[in-house]
Amino acid sequence: MPRTAKRLIALVVDCSFCILTVWIAYCLRLGEFVSFSGNSIWAILASVGIAIPIFIFTANLSQWITALLLYY
Repeated sequence: MPRTAKRLIALVVDCSFCILTVWIAYCLRLGEFVSFSGNSIWAILASVGIAIPIFIFTANLSQWITALLLYY
């Protein structure tokens, strides 16, 4: 499988988990199942918008640290 396909799969899974965790948090907080509307949409967009750059940065950071430890 090409590297870009693997990255795309990881991105889709990460976004799905962000959406799922926000929905579960809303359900636990309100004590009932809720649909995505209003503020929950903004919370989902914010969680994905914050999480994905952090995931990219930490992946690049871990690759850099691994290369540093292995080659020096």
